[in-house]
Amino acid sequence: MFIDSYFTGNLVTKKRRDCCTNLTANADFGYPLPNELQRLSMAISTSPANSTAKLPEFLVSAASMEEFDLLATISQVDIIDLKDPAWGAISPASIDLWNLVAAKSSQLPKHQHLSAALGEFDQANQCAKQLPPQFRFAKMGSSECDHVDLLMQRWRTIKNHLHASTELVAVAYADFKSAKSIDPMKVLLGAKAGGLKRILIDTFQKDGRTSIDHLGIDQLRAFADAAYENGIWWSLAGSIDLAQVDQLSLNGIHPDCIGVRGAVCDGGRSTSLSEEKCRRFSSTVHGHAT
Repeated sequence: MFIDSYFTGNLVTKKRRDCCTNLTANADFGYPLPNELQRLSMAISTSPANSTAKLPEFLVSAASMEEFDLLATISQVDIIDLKDPAWGAISPASIDLWNLVAAKSSQLPKHQHLSAALGEFDQANQCAKQLPPQFRFAKMGSSECDHVDLLMQRWRTIKNHLHASTELVAVAYADFKSAKSIDPMKVLLGAKAGGLKRILIDTFQKDGRTSIDHLGIDQLRAFADAAYENGIWWSLAGSIDLAQVDQLSLNGIHPDCIGVRGAVCDGGRSTSLSEEKCRRFSSTVHGHAT
């Protein structure tokens, strides 16, 4: 059974238990699950929940050296994530930028870490081996992948390219049908079975709709329960703004990390970061204990 509190003061209702059970133990995967995934699917509704309260981390994506330098001065930014936002959710920055940032990484405070988007599998398979070891995290998209076992195979391939110091983060798309992918709960199950400890929910199509729009509060709450009960750190991105951070908190949904780009830019996500918006957003995010 679920433990009735996974955060202090937040009760797990019967509706949440039923929602999580339906999304996991009774999910239609479309093909027989490996034994390990069957076991993990059932474990989501039987594992004790994580009740440790802490502040969420804050991830901001940078697309240039100037943006990296800016984020390095904002102490409440925990993860500086390099990507090329003009080409999609997980499109990588240039290898030259990776190397320039890596050369300055020793100047970062100890709590700030570097992350890199690697692209979807074909692109990630080409560039992952060139990612400098100073990057703590790397992310590969899950598009064009409709089976958990195929996704796990892709993770193993990319992990073999990365330095031991770099941790691969699973990516699940809230609009998974547009990405021709699998839904986030199934990605979570695969991550647990494959030994990945972190997962990001993002949107594949950058059309103004958010991860909350695509999944809804009930599915996000069920995902949060499953992540915490299985010891998986999870980050929520996908056109998240300050109003949605408040909405999540009011509904008892507390990601380990909030990831943004467009919400802290001067204009759209392909324009430059705004220092004022970065500082205001980071202060708000760090005001929500999880």
